[in-house]
Amino acid sequence: MDYDKYKNTAPYTTTIDWEDKMRTQIDTFVGTKVQIAEFEKKVLDTIKEERSKIRKSYHEEQARLIELFYQDAFKELGINPNHPKIEVLKKIAWDKGHSCGFSEIFNELSELSELFTD
Repeated sequence: MDYDKYKNTAPYTTTIDWEDKMRTQIDTFVGTKVQIAEFEKKVLDTIKEERSKIRKSYHEEQARLIELFYQDAFKELGINPNHPKIEVLKKIAWDKGHSCGFSEIFNELSELSELFTD
């Protein structure tokens, strides 16, 4: 199984990235204290919105890749994806393996696959 297929390449951002961007914009603004405060709020609101969109997009892509991984793994292992307990299998495999990556999740699925094959 090619685990690189499930690597999320969508952009992600950290709070530090945005704080630096915000500080750069605010430091170059010239105006009264009231104008600066209004500008800071506007910049902060805009940056929060941009950051939220980027993170949402990243997490949506991550969810899509995880589901694709399960579809491919079930197919390779002969697991019935319509089994009534399939969500339990996914949870067990994820909980036991996700800290080590998709290969370990696959190993967990493989160990339990006999219970879920047709």
